[in-house]
Amino acid sequence: MDFVVRRHESLRTRVVVIDGTPKQQVEAGGNSTLEIVDLTQLPTESIGREARRLAREFIGQTVDLSAGPLFEAKLWKLAGDDYILLLALHHMVGDDISNNVLSQEIWTLYAQATNGSSFVLPSMCVQFGDYAMWQEQTLARWRVDHEGFWRAKMSGARRTDLPADNVAGTNGWHGCTQYFALGGSLTVKLQGIAESLGASLPIIVLTTYAVVLSHWCDREDLIIAFVSNGRKGRPELEKMIGFLATFLHLRIEVTRGDSFVDLVRRVRGEVRAAFEHRDFDRVPIMLPQCTTELYFNWLSSTSRGRSSVDQSAISRGGIRLRPFTMRGLEPTKFSPFFYHTSTGIIMAVHYRSDFLLPVTIERFGTNLRTVAETVVECPITQIGSLLASLSKGLGS
Repeated sequence: MDFVVRRHESLRTRVVVIDGTPKQQVEAGGNSTLEIVDLTQLPTESIGREARRLAREFIGQTVDLSAGPLFEAKLWKLAGDDYILLLALHHMVGDDISNNVLSQEIWTLYAQATNGSSFVLPSMCVQFGDYAMWQEQTLARWRVDHEGFWRAKMSGARRTDLPADNVAGTNGWHGCTQYFALGGSLTVKLQGIAESLGASLPIIVLTTYAVVLSHWCDREDLIIAFVSNGRKGRPELEKMIGFLATFLHLRIEVTRGDSFVDLVRRVRGEVRAAFEHRDFDRVPIMLPQCTTELYFNWLSSTSRGRSSVDQSAISRGGIRLRPFTMRGLEPTKFSPFFYHTSTGIIMAVHYRSDFLLPVTIERFGTNLRTVAETVVECPITQIGSLLASLSKGLGS
């Protein structure tokens, strides 16, 4: 753990305010604080419950960015050779890929240690602070090259909000997650549509998603934040721990008279333009009307390592690792994640119980499948026909 902390400046970073401006401050030391707690003294039937209580307490604690630490680790002993390792990385200094990088490096080093080998990891080209400095130094050039594009693209746009359910009698809230599997057969057919149109599978799924959102929000003009890992085309950033993820703000017109194929081409063009004029989340600050509650998260098992929907055990350095699943921590109103796994596409929808009802999320998943099943059989189906086929009740 100490080796990884010394390797990544982001794991030793605090955020302090100097003359009214937040600044990164990297600690010179390199020792982690791994707290070890022995739960074996508790009654056997209470150990799992207490571990989850401690985990929720740990993850839910407020972090003082100026005091830190923004990365912490806990190791809880459940039995003789059964432990829980909990890693908490603040979003200020880490994102989804950072979580995978952190986990992979820890278990690579663990395997090397158990084999009696020296610690060896690929050298780091840049640190997170270098990346942040590059963004600051290129802001003026970005404005010259790209600000005009975004002002023209978002002219006349309206903020996109989700219609909330009437959740009566809510006393507080908790995070919920529902899963929907499209299955291998339907995923293969969607991949076939993508290949025939010269598009990628994420573009086809995003287009399908846009149709359902248009129905839900009762709007043709949508702003969808496409979550990008911020590392595309930058191999030197792939092994960096830091918050590089950004939102590509897509303005998508879902026109009833167009076919699904027409919409795929429009979405593909929007994504290409957004990557070309990547805004690094500057657009909502510059143009507040571009704020949106609609997000699209695509995670490929081949590019991201193990996904959170993969609950199988794996072996590393002579030990078996399995996920420690916790529910109810998701703070977002509505955030779907699309996982491309070996068994097909799985959609995990995280949502808040005070904002949406389970039946609404169920209808959303059903409608997504309805559109997907229709377009794989007839890609030129009109958008108006697709919308008419969807079940009512979303946002009611």
